Amino acid sequence: MEPMDISSDGDPDLVTHELVKAKLGELRNTQAELDTMLAEVQQRTVKIIDLCNHFLSTVDVVNQHSNILSPIRRAPVEVLHSIFEFAVESADELPLSADSTAVRITHVSTEWRNIALQAKSLWSSFRIVPPTYPFPHASYWVGDGRTVDFSPLNSPQHQEYERRLNAILDRVKIWVTRSRNRPLDFEFDATRMIEGFSSCLEDGDFDNDEISRGLENNVFAPARFLIDYLVQHSSIWRAITLTLPMVSKVTVFQKMLEVPAVKAPLLEHLDVTLDYDFFSSHERPQYQPYDAKLAHSLLAASKSYSLNLRTHPEVEIGSEVPINWARLTNVTFSTRRHNYQTIGPQGVEAMEWSAMCLFLLSSCPNLEHCVLLMPRLWPSSEPFHLSALNSPLATKKYTLPKLRSLMIRHISEVPLGFAKCLELPALEELTMKCEYHDPDPKKADESSILEFVRRFGSRLTEATIHYVDLKQEALYECLENLQNVTTLRLTGERGCSLAQHAELNAEVLQRMNGDEVFCPKLQNLFLRLGPSDELTNEALVDFVVARRPAASPSTRPLLRSLKIKLHETLGTKSSLREDLALERENIADLDGFVLTEEYVPRRRLPSWEIKTVDPDLDF
Repeated sequence: MEPMDISSDGDPDLVTHELVKAKLGELRNTQAELDTMLAEVQQRTVKIIDLCNHFLSTVDVVNQHSNILSPIRRAPVEVLHSIFEFAVESADELPLSADSTAVRITHVSTEWRNIALQAKSLWSSFRIVPPTYPFPHASYWVGDGRTVDFSPLNSPQHQEYERRLNAILDRVKIWVTRSRNRPLDFEFDATRMIEGFSSCLEDGDFDNDEISRGLENNVFAPARFLIDYLVQHSSIWRAITLTLPMVSKVTVFQKMLEVPAVKAPLLEHLDVTLDYDFFSSHERPQYQPYDAKLAHSLLAASKSYSLNLRTHPEVEIGSEVPINWARLTNVTFSTRRHNYQTIGPQGVEAMEWSAMCLFLLSSCPNLEHCVLLMPRLWPSSEPFHLSALNSPLATKKYTLPKLRSLMIRHISEVPLGFAKCLELPALEELTMKCEYHDPDPKKADESSILEFVRRFGSRLTEATIHYVDLKQEALYECLENLQNVTTLRLTGERGCSLAQHAELNAEVLQRMNGDEVFCPKLQNLFLRLGPSDELTNEALVDFVVARRPAASPSTRPLLRSLKIKLHETLGTKSSLREDLALERENIADLDGFVLTEEYVPRRRLPSWEIKTVDPDLDF
């Protein structure tokens, strides 16, 4: 709208009153029109706001109804339980964390919280890992090298340590309460509490009794309330795994092992690792909490009971280790140190380790699987005879009617006569490995490997032989005794480039295919070849053709798989698969034959070049 012109070229007095009045009237009309338009705009703005609010509320209603119609909302409670269980089991998280998957599920919605709290299985399985004790730096320990300084009980570090243990106890109570008496599955790893402690003692001359008292009073004592709470609920234990540092005969952890079997009626699986470190004390306590005569009534599992015992010759296994030996089904027996002096501390002869092994085996009549890790006891290349121990254990026979598998590492350190003490009617799998350094091969008729194979070879179905401790004739005799073996693993690659040990060559495979067949029932052959093993592809192809002939059906079982790992051998590195393809017409069902080849250079590979190893070749 154009502005009104009320000016005059003449004298202002000549402007009439009527003209000004008319102009003012027009201005008032215009203002009224503008007011009307503004009021209309405001009304429409209010309507727009109302429409926006209605739209947003409608969207909320739609979303709510969409969630209700979502398939996950219609899923049965049992399906949600399974989903929640899978999420908890597959989560890689801190144990009993306040931000754990199970807790986060309860924060999604009220409905999910109610469902999760009703799912007992979400709360009946947990893992307990206590914090590491705040040991002062070793440089602050008393300078005479015999005293370990622990943090004062009233120090901020110790109080924080206790606070973290109490927080774990509170979370365990929450989990157990929410499980509502459902059988419990849990792991308890107490070795974390003294992580790194033993490495600080290796160079000092410390008093073991003083160390054990300090550990019990300062490090382990704050955990007694947690242990007492777990023991109180032993009646609902179902599957538990315990890893415990045993530093004295009266350690607080013995409470968990001394639970009578009648107080854990639901226990099905029990896996115990006891670590008797070199600083553990063996002083006689004022009272004896464990009576060896009551071992048969201690904690036991109905389905599987495993013990991993890491110890040393000073530990009195029969009277000091609170284990229900008669109920054990799996045992791994090893030492904290791989080397012992001829005479150990307090006059204990390290060579009596073999007698400890026999005592252990004699105490476990229901054993099904056993692993013995022998320490390096003597540097001499001459074989050691069990009779030299002058122990009545060396003259007895020990029958293990249920033992199906036996593994012995550092078999060279097993004295002659050890195998003759054992009666193993159910033995099916035998694994014998030598030590890592270069051994001097024993005489062919004086080898622990050969002694075991002579005694038990005819009943084995699986065998693993580290043949570096054998001469060639002894290797032939071992293979000749394995008449029922279906799976055979042979390895000679662990060093030994200077030793005159047996070789895995073409002649060995030829004897497997000759008239007097070695291992006639062999179906799976796994080989790890070392620098001195001259085994060519030609010999391997001939072996496969003979074991899987296509021309005429064989009376022997067909070879199902051949897996080879070569470590810088002198043989060819061309692909065996390609060579076998050239003989396809002479091999029965080559497509159904499993072949694996792995080549490992002598140089150490960086981490990004290391490839996944076939588990069958990891022996």
